Amino acid sequence: MKTLLPTLSLIILTACATTGMNSGTGTAFINMETTEAVSVTAHKLGTKTGMACSSNILGVYASGDASVHTAAKAGGITNITSIDKQFTNYAFVYGKMCTIVTGN
Repeated sequence: MKTLLPTLSLIILTACATTGMNSGTGTAFINMETTEAVSVTAHKLGTKTGMACSSNILGVYASGDASVHTAAKAGGITNITSIDKQFTNYAFVYGKMCTIVTGN
């Protein structure tokens, strides 16, 4: 009984950094690093790349702007040809999601 409260507290706290839960491939308990395609056009893949990220620490602190607009602006892109999402999650303590945009 003495270990029940600390165990439940740990489970609740570590379940808060679930940035990687939005991944289509699911998540992993210890370490997750995946990149997935979101959208692509029929145009030839662009020569420029832009990235924008947001992160989450234990669900207590979250920051960043992972929008497509911000990623395109970071890469100097005005014509988007593909969008990917990159998910990173370390033991549900730290999560990060990045939007990767290619185009011209």
